[in-house]
Amino acid sequence: MLTKRLKDLYHRMLSAPADSPTAVLLLCQVLTNIHAYLVEEELKMMKAEAKCKYETIFLKFLPLITLPLLSLSLLGSNIF
Repeated sequence: MLTKRLKDLYHRMLSAPADSPTAVLLLCQVLTNIHAYLVEEELKMMKAEAKCKYETIFLKFLPLITLPLLSLSLLGSNIF
């Protein structure tokens, strides 16, 4: 997450007039940095969502996988 200090700095830079080539380059760099940050945050959210879906599905089907194995082991089956 961007700190308040960095947000304020970016806001000041984006609000300043771009009246020179250097100012335009700085503005472009700020926008590039913000874009990179947003892309990275989106990737983190996508990974977290995929992990959550995987865990939900895994927990949903875990009893279907473990109960037959557990019942076999309780019966003394020697297949393992």
